[in-house]
Amino acid sequence: MSNKFDIKLVHDCCLNSLHEDDDVRMQEYLDSYEELDKFCSLMGVVFGFVSKDLRAKMEILYEFLKNQETAANFETVKQMIQYEKENLSCWQRKVTLQEVGHCFDCTGD
Repeated sequence: MSNKFDIKLVHDCCLNSLHEDDDVRMQEYLDSYEELDKFCSLMGVVFGFVSKDLRAKMEILYEFLKNQETAANFETVKQMIQYEKENLSCWQRKVTLQEVGHCFDCTGD
């Protein structure tokens, strides 16, 4: 993996992340953000906080994808939202959805 930022890779990963008409594949989505994180890092100290925040949110999602108990529920964004709504896991983990980078009502209301 190169340390050089590749906008075409971001574009390709984003296109490949599209699933059906209204969903996004999580791994491909994260692949695009890996490349965007490189860009933020290349911008220097001024964007250091952005890169750090982005990396923290990505690591949360990677953990869900690695965990055999949750991986199937995080293959797409729609699956993730459904899982979060059904399990209210954002409250059980004491992690807000804003920390994960998504803005939706966890209570299901």
